[in-house]
Amino acid sequence: MNPNEITITWCIDDVVMLAEQKGCAVPTLEQAREVLSLAKQYHDASVGISWDVLEVYVEEVIQNKY
Repeated sequence: MNPNEITITWCIDDVVMLAEQKGCAVPTLEQAREVLSLAKQYHDASVGISWDVLEVYVEEVIQNKY
């Protein structure tokens, strides 16, 4: 690890846990990967990726709102 950098990691388990907490269907591996991909690609850098950000993409992907 580079002492001049930090890395925050989100994983598929986080997406599954959040979906379960929100009462959504358990995401497939493909859906969970899509949630992470969308969060990475479209998050606001001034906000970062948080549980709230992941929740938006969980709802979009798993509940097909986009």
